[in-house]
Amino acid sequence: MKNILLMAVALFMLGTSLISRAGGGTANEFVGLWEAVDPEDGSHLMLSITNNNDGTVKLLVYDTFWSRCNGSSRGIAQGTGEISAEQSLKVDDYTVTCFETGDTVKVAITLTRNSDGTLSRTGAAPLVPLIIYHQTSK
Repeated sequence: MKNILLMAVALFMLGTSLISRAGGGTANEFVGLWEAVDPEDGSHLMLSITNNNDGTVKLLVYDTFWSRCNGSSRGIAQGTGEISAEQSLKVDDYTVTCFETGDTVKVAITLTRNSDGTLSRTGAAPLVPLIIYHQTSK
């Protein structure tokens, strides 16, 4: 009986862990360095997410080619987000700043953890509708 109880507890813990990993839920599940290829222009995107330890996270994005900055490689995107009721990371102030022109674009984005461990970024125009990030460092 003791072995059956132990096995049940172990299976419950494993199931809980898998559900948590697939569905997101805490800021720390999004923290790390993420990389992607922009399907629109083939550029290399690097997304850093750090925990602010106040229920929010800071996003910082580097792109090797900023289409939104007239093709300049000089720009940055950043924002602050928090976990939504849907267990996604919502960022209402995602701002792309072009260094050479001074232009800025501010949009809302959503980051969602996928069951395969990747991260989907969705957002409104003028951003690419969907980018899939792969985690390269925790």
